[in-house]
Amino acid sequence: MVLKTDLKDGATTVSDKVTKTTEGGQPRNGPTLTADARVTQTVLDWAKGQPTSTIQDPGGLAITEKATYDAAGRQISRSLPASTGSDAGTPITEYYSGDGTGVCAGRPEWADEVCRPPPPSPEVAATRPTWSPLWLSKAAGAKPPSSRRPQAAAPA
Repeated sequence: MVLKTDLKDGATTVSDKVTKTTEGGQPRNGPTLTADARVTQTVLDWAKGQPTSTIQDPGGLAITEKATYDAAGRQISRSLPASTGSDAGTPITEYYSGDGTGVCAGRPEWADEVCRPPPPSPEVAATRPTWSPLWLSKAAGAKPPSSRRPQAAAPA
């Protein structure tokens, strides 16, 4: 990747980034052939150098994911394939700000850190347990472990 800055107006442009890849098997007797080729195309915002969409199989199914960024260049949303952009298929990441009001605002010590990450993908959510170990111990008739910590001795 090459960054070029125009000294007149300070604009930065990006060049020499890969925008299309083809992966697949290569038969031994046909080195110019690609078996089961999988093509991925990346559309970039060349001024910022950020990918705005990724298209799998652009000549066929055109399965597209889109991303948006804030002024600081942080990804704030990623639309999954078949999402309208305003539904559950577009998880949004919120960041802390040093000023303002609200849940993610007024925290200068945490400014620019992730406040609310997007929910996990369905694959990740499926691996998380939906039961509580405390609930299981009560169901089995055992007492839950004590949450009280031993008290320190008072100074004399």
